[in-house]
Amino acid sequence: MQSPLTFLRRGFTLLELLLVVLIMGIAYGLLLNTSLSHTFKPQKKTDFEMDNPLTYFKKLPGYGHARFELYVQEKGDPILLRDGEAVTFTGHLPKARPYTLMPDESLDPADPQPVRIEGKEYRPLYRLVCNREGLMEPLILETEEGWLYIHPFRPTARFVNSADLIAHIHAESYLPDKAGYAR
Repeated sequence: MQSPLTFLRRGFTLLELLLVVLIMGIAYGLLLNTSLSHTFKPQKKTDFEMDNPLTYFKKLPGYGHARFELYVQEKGDPILLRDGEAVTFTGHLPKARPYTLMPDESLDPADPQPVRIEGKEYRPLYRLVCNREGLMEPLILETEEGWLYIHPFRPTARFVNSADLIAHIHAESYLPDKAGYAR
C-alpha cells in the first residue's frame, strides 16, 4: 500500500515563488500608479501657452460655439473677446510681428487694423482667432527667438529662419494658391 504522501506533487521552487511575487508586484504597482494619477491629478494650467494656443481656447466656456479673438498690444495686457465681448485673460504672449504668406511664397509684413473695444480704440500687434468651429486661424509671427507658425489644429511650429517656415508650410500644402488658408 502506498503512503498518502507519494501522491502529493513536489512544492514550488524558490525561483518560481520569486517570479510569482515579482509579477504580482509589477501588476499592483501599475494598478496603484494609474489609480493615484487619477486621484491626485494636479490642477490643469489655464494660462495661455504659445506652443499650443488651441488648448487654451478649448478650456474656455463657449469653445466650439463662440468666436474668440485675442489681441496682443505693444503696451498693456492682451485683450480677449468672446463673440465681441471682453472676457478675462490670463497668460503672457510674446511681442511679435505678423506676416502674410504671399502666393509667390514670400512673406509680407501684415499691418493689423485698429479695433474698437467697448468704446476705446486699440492698435494690436497681432491677433489670434479661434473660430466657432474650434479651429485657429493660421498665423505667421516673427519673434525675438525666431519664427512661429500657428496652425489651425496642430501645435505651434517654431523655426529659426523664414526659409524653413515657408518650406514647412509648403510641405503642409497650406499655401494660398493651393488651399487659401495660410496667412
